[in-house]
Amino acid sequence: MTLLSVTEVAAEIGCRPRDVSDAFYGGALDERRIFRVSGRRAIPADYVPEIRAILAARGKIREEA
Repeated sequence: MTLLSVTEVAAEIGCRPRDVSDAFYGGALDERRIFRVSGRRAIPADYVPEIRAILAARGKIREEA
């Protein structure tokens, strides 16, 4: 299983790490789908497409140049 940090997920989908964290704090993303490692979120790579869709629906994905 591949695990990614919040920063890695944000870079992959084109948003700020804060947008990913805020979505977890706000309940839009499911904390039960991730792991905690030394107090940090470790996000399974197979959750990234769903995170992308949720953040895109909220207008948090940067436009590609």
